[in-house]
Amino acid sequence: MTDPRFPNNVSVYGVEVETDTVIKQTVGGKVQEYRTFYKDGNTTIRPVNDKGEVLLPPDDEPIYTNGVWDQSKITEPNVNSRGRKTNVTIAGLQSETGVFPPSTAESTIYTGVINQQLKDSTKNHANAVGDAVPSYTTISEYSTEITREINRLEAELAQSTNNKDRNALTKKIRSLQEKLDSENDLLLPDGATGVLARGQENYDSEEDIMFYQTVKYPMDMSDQQDRFSITCYSYQAPYATATEKSNIGSAYGVQRSSPYRKKLGAGLLLPMPNNMVDGNARKWEEDNINNQALDAVRASMSNGMSQIIAGKLGLGGFQAFLKNTMGTLRSATQQSGRQELFANEISQLVGDMGYDVSADTILSRTAGVIANANTELLFAGVSLRSFEFNWLMSPRDLREAAQVRMIIRALKQWSAPRKLKKLVSGKDGADARGTGQAGGPSYFLGTPNIFRLRYLTNGNKDILGVNKFKPCALTDINLNYTPEGMWMAYQDGQPVAVQMSLKFNELEPIYNTDYSDKITPGRSFDKSNPDSTGDLMPISLIRQDTPYTADVGY
Repeated sequence: MTDPRFPNNVSVYGVEVETDTVIKQTVGGKVQEYRTFYKDGNTTIRPVNDKGEVLLPPDDEPIYTNGVWDQSKITEPNVNSRGRKTNVTIAGLQSETGVFPPSTAESTIYTGVINQQLKDSTKNHANAVGDAVPSYTTISEYSTEITREINRLEAELAQSTNNKDRNALTKKIRSLQEKLDSENDLLLPDGATGVLARGQENYDSEEDIMFYQTVKYPMDMSDQQDRFSITCYSYQAPYATATEKSNIGSAYGVQRSSPYRKKLGAGLLLPMPNNMVDGNARKWEEDNINNQALDAVRASMSNGMSQIIAGKLGLGGFQAFLKNTMGTLRSATQQSGRQELFANEISQLVGDMGYDVSADTILSRTAGVIANANTELLFAGVSLRSFEFNWLMSPRDLREAAQVRMIIRALKQWSAPRKLKKLVSGKDGADARGTGQAGGPSYFLGTPNIFRLRYLTNGNKDILGVNKFKPCALTDINLNYTPEGMWMAYQDGQPVAVQMSLKFNELEPIYNTDYSDKITPGRSFDKSNPDSTGDLMPISLIRQDTPYTADVGY
């Protein structure tokens, strides 16, 4: 069975990858559309018909393969005398013709945002299905442009004989090299002071890196065994720039960044928990609004509420109201809207006398009816997920006992809040008056570290049949050193067994858009980069023609 959204044979062309830009151009006087495909680590863009089917050979030849555009198949912009384009060109693609070092021959290269979009789409798809990320996708378009400019300046430097020009070129090259080196670094906002300025000293210390090699229990856990991974990261406020002027009053909402600041060394590996529960609660609440309330809303919208209510009551005065009340109550079913207003007025008058009698009570006792509350279940907001895991750890020798102690110690220390250092003016790394030390003062408390949790199978691949996690806080650690109900220890006092219970809470709710391979730049987790600080896991698309790569998502 073929998925009508993806009508092409995956065994021939591969899986179709969605891109942010519809790729099309004018070919032979007609607009030709294209689609992007991924197969065995290779990304191609091929022409399709109006049904999305790849054209028959030889017209199916790709115009793009692994980051390289086929110049012979690219339509260049054609501009008339009025400065208007007379043909369709690929959006976000720009051409440059010249000599680009290290090559000495003239050539045409293609730049533009679409190149980075294609790299991101390919990388996200490879991560989502557990494939190795193609190497050409790991260098950003920005890095490529910087590298190209560095090469150009170095070629110019090699030919220059003027010392003044050589010095200027050297400074430019050095500056660009610094940009290239720091592109993926987490930098403080410009002009940051106070707590923000001290964040680097407080959160990027080598002292926080506890392990340089993965610690696992049991020690002989096989790489082919399914396992539970816990990796620790320092925390950065995901809305640190939310108060910047550019974000205030934004019609699109405030941009959230990854809360992962820096990976703190190697992590922990534990056996798969016995209690793997994936709860996905949504907040829906019962809500009521009666007809009179709806009338009030309607009237408020038309700025005529007082006239409408007076007209519905039909009151010539208070005495007339009292005189006709009982008769009006008995006709509730015939004059429902007017009647409810009368009942509300009576309820308010009785309340002024010190009695609590609702309008529905009056209607029920006098006419045998109540107002229709128009009860409905409405969406009321998002919920944060929590997870609880338990392990019984019984070390078999002294070395494994040490591993268990390190695991316990690491989790307790990582999840504890920190006292922040206050630096001595002009002395980097020096703390003032013992701040940040055990027993020392601290005006602020820093947020504890946070964690990336993963269910892994052989080859460090995510298990498709269980849920993925967003960044989590470790909110509770419970350790039972007598799980058998009595104290039992080895000769050195090491408990024979320890029952460890961990409770994690996700920092961000799960949204519909999270079930996608399209992720905001900077937030996608790159599985090929062990130090990646992206917090969102790429999720493979549901496809009926290739269902074997589908996972359950979050």
